[in-house]
Amino acid sequence: MTEDDDVVARNKREMRLMYGVSAGIVLLILGIMGANMLWGPHTPANAPTDMSSQSRSVPSAPN
Repeated sequence: MTEDDDVVARNKREMRLMYGVSAGIVLLILGIMGANMLWGPHTPANAPTDMSSQSRSVPSAPN
């Protein structure tokens, strides 16, 4: 191999390593997000829901 072939081969190895590390980071983030969805805090079924002011009924005027 010539020096240029060595440089090309090293660049290919470095690119493969970079792609592998990037894919690993993405999978780690997705795994953390999935674990949070499975085991994270959940809102109870009887918890009050937020209601926008447009959905509320108008209170009756005091007499």
